Amino acid sequence: PSAEHFYGNGYTISGVNINKKGSYQGLFRYVQSSGKIESLNVNGNIAPDGTKKYVGGITGENSGIIKGCVFTGSISADANTGGIAGYVTESGKITECIFSGSVTGNSYTGGVAGQNYGIVEGCENKGSINTTDNEPEKTIQDVKIDVENIRSTENVDTCTDTGGIVGFSKGTIRNCINNGGVGFKSLGYNTGGICGRQSGYISNCTNNGTINGRKDIGGITGQAEPYVLLEYTQDAL
Repeated sequence: PSAEHFYGNGYTISGVNINKKGSYQGLFRYVQSSGKIESLNVNGNIAPDGTKKYVGGITGENSGIIKGCVFTGSISADANTGGIAGYVTESGKITECIFSGSVTGNSYTGGVAGQNYGIVEGCENKGSINTTDNEPEKTIQDVKIDVENIRSTENVDTCTDTGGIVGFSKGTIRNCINNGGVGFKSLGYNTGGICGRQSGYISNCTNNGTINGRKDIGGITGQAEPYVLLEYTQDAL
């Protein structure tokens, strides 16, 4: 392998513990378009503080290739949170990877990738994705605000875009299997066994997990775009 190719040869890096402040967190923070990570097993706990966006077990952001890798453990962040990668760019590809454990996030949360604009194929999720109640407790003041904005479609204070494989995808997802539970009962929007919300391409995927949520829930995808959006606060259709 070249200097741009990290070949794990099936070995395991264990005891990974990432809890410092910041975003783009994982064993590798970024994988550039010329980079490749292959045949690597990782286990640990990734739960950064601070902004905590773009967080994954193998990498925070992937623009290259991640192939034949396994992450086992827990991952917790805010947005773009995935078992393998937090965010996959248009040039990025994740293939033949497996996640086991738990992933928790508020938006764009997936067993393999939080958000995908590239390709995710031949991957499997065995973990639990947003299966706990992580909605913040409300105070009296919060309830007052909710009443004042009850007609607004903009005030969603809960998990959105949660998928067994990908949270939100504009790219390609194919030949993937979800065997883990996704979502919490009566909580969360756009929850799907393969993808929470998608406007890309899904092919030959299987969901065997139980899917829970509050609105827009599906065995394969919770919401498929394009769609009609009613924005009452701006009187726009």
